[in-house]
Amino acid sequence: MRILLIEDNESDAAVFQEAAKRVGMDTEVIWERDLGAGLLRLDEADILVVDLTLGSTTAEEVIAALARKPRKARMILTGLRDPKIALACGRAGLNYTPKTVDFDDLVLLLENAVGLFEFRQELSTQLAAI
Repeated sequence: MRILLIEDNESDAAVFQEAAKRVGMDTEVIWERDLGAGLLRLDEADILVVDLTLGSTTAEEVIAALARKPRKARMILTGLRDPKIALACGRAGLNYTPKTVDFDDLVLLLENAVGLFEFRQELSTQLAAI
């Protein structure tokens, strides 16, 4: 599994990369403050992880952009603690993950995100065959 992480904080990226490594995932970090630059490279990854606060891009813009990419596992990694944002992420099919989560919990969340993505892919394949 390959992760594309769009992040603007080096320490957050380092923690995330270590968690991903622990579950056997390769992570590439894009140091862009512009969400669009990272989304152009989405097809290179199995999972897209995006910080909700990238430069002048709003959380709502990030959620809307990711909602249009349903064929990829998508995870939001954010320091924002806003129930409305969490609800919007859920409605868009995004895994909402606070940056303050414990390291071991982050590893577990990554494993769950991959499992859920694989389940959705398999279900989609089976439904298409019916």
